[in-house]
Amino acid sequence: MGRIPEVLIMPLFLSIIYTILVGIGTAIGALFGYAFGRETKQTMSWIKKGIAGILGILLMWVVLWGANDLLGNPITATLATHKVKAYVAEKYPELDLEVGKASYNFKFKTYGVSVSSKTSIDTHFTIEYKKGRIKYDEYESYVQGKFNTRRRLEEACTKEVISLLSKIPQLENNTAMVNFVDPERLEESEREALEKNIVLDMPFNKEVTSSMLISIRAELKDITPRNLENILKESHSLLKREGYEFKNYGLFSDTQEALVMIDNVTSEDMANGQLLKALEEANQNVNSEGSSGMSAMIRRKEK
Repeated sequence: MGRIPEVLIMPLFLSIIYTILVGIGTAIGALFGYAFGRETKQTMSWIKKGIAGILGILLMWVVLWGANDLLGNPITATLATHKVKAYVAEKYPELDLEVGKASYNFKFKTYGVSVSSKTSIDTHFTIEYKKGRIKYDEYESYVQGKFNTRRRLEEACTKEVISLLSKIPQLENNTAMVNFVDPERLEESEREALEKNIVLDMPFNKEVTSSMLISIRAELKDITPRNLENILKESHSLLKREGYEFKNYGLFSDTQEALVMIDNVTSEDMANGQLLKALEEANQNVNSEGSSGMSAMIRRKEK
């Protein structure tokens, strides 16, 4: 049996919770009717009525507790919103920030409040509230740490290269992805240059692509080493002509016939024949790794 798609998990979960709550509500109604209905003393003793009433109250408490734990409550949400507004006004008085309404996260039992700037496209973050205090503030990592800026630049670059790569045969329907290289994998001078070049709210420019890697994704029918090499070389040549200087290239294809995963290919790997060599080894069901960090895997699936 296959896994349940993630998009169906939450509706299914909420349906189950709803069914349980309806069942408990029905039980509460029955117990209260049993305890406080117009029954004669011959059909029900006061002891039985008392027990039924207590059970009904206990079940009602369980429902309220469960609803608060799973869905939160409007009183705490309002308190969270006011608390965050006061926190933002005190900590970021120089920023032109808007504070949204709190929303409950049942997984972490916290209330999240979205905060954004009216004038800065990259200034948006979440502040988490729990048990009367501010639990976490994303500003330092998402805004000061330029996570939002990097992600926006990645998305802008991805949109451009998908359009360019679609001109290459076999990549007409590509879904390429562009990401900044993990700073830990950069030389110190490269990290310093990247930090200097990325500025809050900056427009995308191709200079930053020297610190990016690209993964080209497409459903390929021809997965011979020579064809895979040609696709990467054509992609590199086209993007270089257009001013993109990606640090590494990757190629991914997953079809009913085969799985192809090629990572960390440099322009040097393409020029000196190491790419083709690695692909030929991978074609023989040998996971290939180059000295530059390049890796290649080709797996044909059993029909």
